[in-house]
Amino acid sequence: MKLVMKDNYIFLISLILLIIGMVLPYTFVAFIITFIFFLLAIFKPKQALLILIIYTPLRPLLITYQDALKGITDAIIFGALISVVITYLYKGKWQDLFKFKLFEWAFFIFLVIGSLSALMTGVDLVAIIFQIRAFLLMYIIYYVVIRLDITTKDVKKFIWLTLSTAIVLIIHGLIEKLSARELLLPLEWQEAELNDRNKLRIYGLINNPNHLAVYMTFTFITTLYLRHIQKNFKWIIDVILVFLAGVFLLTDSKGMLLLITVLAVLYIVMIRNWRKIAHIVLILVVAQFLVVEPVQYAVNEFNNGENDSQQGDENVGKGKKDKTSVDQLGGSLAEIVKQEGGVGASMERSTNSGRVMIIKNGMKVFIDNPIIGSGFGTYGDSATKSFGTPIADEYDIRESFYSDGQYTQIIAQTGILGVLTFAVFLLSMLYMVWKKRKSNPFANLGVLLVLFSYGGGLIYNIWEMDIFTLFFFMILAFIMGDRKFDSYLDNDKAKLL
Repeated sequence: MKLVMKDNYIFLISLILLIIGMVLPYTFVAFIITFIFFLLAIFKPKQALLILIIYTPLRPLLITYQDALKGITDAIIFGALISVVITYLYKGKWQDLFKFKLFEWAFFIFLVIGSLSALMTGVDLVAIIFQIRAFLLMYIIYYVVIRLDITTKDVKKFIWLTLSTAIVLIIHGLIEKLSARELLLPLEWQEAELNDRNKLRIYGLINNPNHLAVYMTFTFITTLYLRHIQKNFKWIIDVILVFLAGVFLLTDSKGMLLLITVLAVLYIVMIRNWRKIAHIVLILVVAQFLVVEPVQYAVNEFNNGENDSQQGDENVGKGKKDKTSVDQLGGSLAEIVKQEGGVGASMERSTNSGRVMIIKNGMKVFIDNPIIGSGFGTYGDSATKSFGTPIADEYDIRESFYSDGQYTQIIAQTGILGVLTFAVFLLSMLYMVWKKRKSNPFANLGVLLVLFSYGGGLIYNIWEMDIFTLFFFMILAFIMGDRKFDSYLDNDKAKLL
């Protein structure tokens, strides 16, 4: 923790600036604050990039009150990029600015294919640039971090800041859950129309239960590393791990639960360390019974009390539980495939308006454009959601359409060539990280993260999710930087995963 305190004034001032920008309803104030972060990134790129660990999960809340604050991510990343370019030019190492690995070249070619195809389809240039930014912005973090002098101290700061931010998210999330979304939320969020199941999920300051589940997952893993290298107060870290797991379960993110279960099996196969496995299992069990169950009980009692007061003595003593609140416990993987109305009804809904329909329409787009697809901004990506698509009428695509699955989008938008280059991007990353397993303490974690992205692409637009790509590219840069970590991290005992 002392490592974080050394730069605490930077993080504290940054947090104060964010709060000022949110509270003051003046756009010019937000622009000034954004410019301050841009300058900070130029002069102190490592500290500025760490601020993204705080800003990214808070961003939905901040821009709800002040939309002009949404440019801070870009300001920090491009400021850090300018800093690296200036440093390398000053040192006469400009050639190193153009050294890329195979997965990077594949990624660049994929972006070119999607962009050229979009131009041919008639997508507006603004929409194309918007989508390139969605894919490229967080990659620039990797480009910058791998060229910075990252030390063990920097890694530990990253872990501590992640944990500190997660504690705020945990406290807020539990208050949100226990208050039935009536406390510590913007009025706009409180009044949002949610179905019965989503009303009982924790959205948190991220304002998205699936994104919150991803953040809790990353924090859980990095906190396990922290517990391993921390000499004292490990029991406090265990308590935090219990709450991290508990909030993850309370997000009721069924796709994430299934994905994490599969990765957990791979984790067991990879490390075969039953003591560590037993420790994690114990944390999950304790989280279920000391966090999830008590919170659910309190919510059910509150709901029953409200029903009693509204409906009189008719419901007193029945002790009914809301069916959707039982679904939220996350204890049964069967709930991932079992929806109200049964599997048949779920498939019918999916065929008419859900994932099956998205895949079917995506295959139609692919068949009509098999080589390079229909292009970015045409089928279910961030640009489509924000700007619409020129092929909407032809393929009966609804307004603000989002594919909720990366692979269907890639197949439809970039065709055979795009699929091949994206496959090279994914597979070459896995190969390169796998080779680092004996030399880098984070390599096994990197293997799991790449596999996580494989599975995540089936259920989310994972490469457009800032929460995921922020952590992914930072950790990937820690692994691929060919650097030796000193102290606790640079030894076999520190290889937690």
